Amino acid sequence: MVLEMLLADLPQGGYKWLGDDASRPHGELSDWASRMGVRVRPSWRE
Repeated sequence: MVLEMLLADLPQGGYKWLGDDASRPHGELSDWASRMGVRVRPSWRE
């Protein structure tokens, strides 16, 4: 839940890509979220 909340506070398009991987735009945070299978709920993106 913490990873989800942190990602929800960031813009969808990030700038800290890991190895030019556009699917992980927020660096280490995106990497951990990907490993844990965390996705932001649509209602939190608003």
